Amino acid sequence: MVKRISDERIYMEIDLDALRGNYYELRKKLDKRADIIATIKADAYGLGALQIGLELEKAGCGRFAVTFLEEAKLLRRGGIRGEILVMNPIEPDEIAAACELGVETAFTSAAKARLLSDAAFAAGIVLRGEIKLDTGLGRLGISVCRSEETAAAEAEEIFSLAGLRVEGVFTHITAASAVPGWDALNRLELERFKHVTDALEKEGHKFKRHCLCSYPLTLYPEYTMDAVRVASILYGCDPSGYPGFDIKPVLTLRARIIEVKTVPAGTPIGYGPLFVTLRETRVAVTAIGFADGLRRSVSNRGHMLVHGCSAPIIGKVCCDHTMLDVTDIPDVSAGDMATVFGTDADASQTVADYEALYPATAAELTSELSPRIPRYYSSNGSTLRYPDE
Repeated sequence: MVKRISDERIYMEIDLDALRGNYYELRKKLDKRADIIATIKADAYGLGALQIGLELEKAGCGRFAVTFLEEAKLLRRGGIRGEILVMNPIEPDEIAAACELGVETAFTSAAKARLLSDAAFAAGIVLRGEIKLDTGLGRLGISVCRSEETAAAEAEEIFSLAGLRVEGVFTHITAASAVPGWDALNRLELERFKHVTDALEKEGHKFKRHCLCSYPLTLYPEYTMDAVRVASILYGCDPSGYPGFDIKPVLTLRARIIEVKTVPAGTPIGYGPLFVTLRETRVAVTAIGFADGLRRSVSNRGHMLVHGCSAPIIGKVCCDHTMLDVTDIPDVSAGDMATVFGTDADASQTVADYEALYPATAAELTSELSPRIPRYYSSNGSTLRYPDE
């Protein structure tokens, strides 16, 4: 029997209409020459990489970014035709697969690039990719921090390798989220990137440049360059967090209330106990817990929406259940749904409302949502579950 969304004890609903709308909004605001690279690594941060990718491709997005070659394989098998950048460097024995998939990979050092070039040249193929610069993050890439000239020289060597074709140069900046006080660091790293890539262009090299992701795009539009790599702005995790862009939330997360009981004052609620009632209290037990990805850090701090009202989480979040105080909300009964993220009547809350409680970024938060939560995708009035049952 095929389940319907109304039958589920818990579910995520991804609004593909809102996803397309966010893409169109971003496309409208960007310089026409700048590509949108949709970052759908880590299963689109838990939202479903294939479903998100296919919808964005239909909307006109032609470029995607993932971390590992295995992710690119899944996208190609699922029908994604656009350009895919694999941002992790591959090994020589993966070159044939990368070329067969038609993806770009990351060249993170001249030494590693030489190994890849030799292997590709010996096999009679050319491996396409992009040079990764480390402008300050201290992760993958050619380090720019000590010497921009040395970094440019190392990148030039990669351009010269016979088995490789360099299509672009990119970086990740350090303070990519809404971190106050890091503007000077961001600008330093962006200028480092610009200086090195300008030097490479002066030497006659042709390539595309990208260095901004969702939040920095709103702060430093002058560094848009040839493309931007975006995820959270497309997924609408923090609709109000992108000034100048009309962004809609994409994700709804709901859990069923499976029992409602009235307990007297002085009753402990949940493990610990972390909470003891101060009055006669109506307690709603919801079918979501830390096994579903709801962190215990929201215990006694977070809220869910019930009948359009805010219901405080009381007691410690359990493995499979979380308790709510619904004393002041009329007519709550078993079978009702509690909204973790989304809209309920006139009330709404987003992933961003939980970020400080975790604490975590939106990407971290949604990536932790368990695979046991059914994913439904709605578009043009229809709602389908994936995978189909």
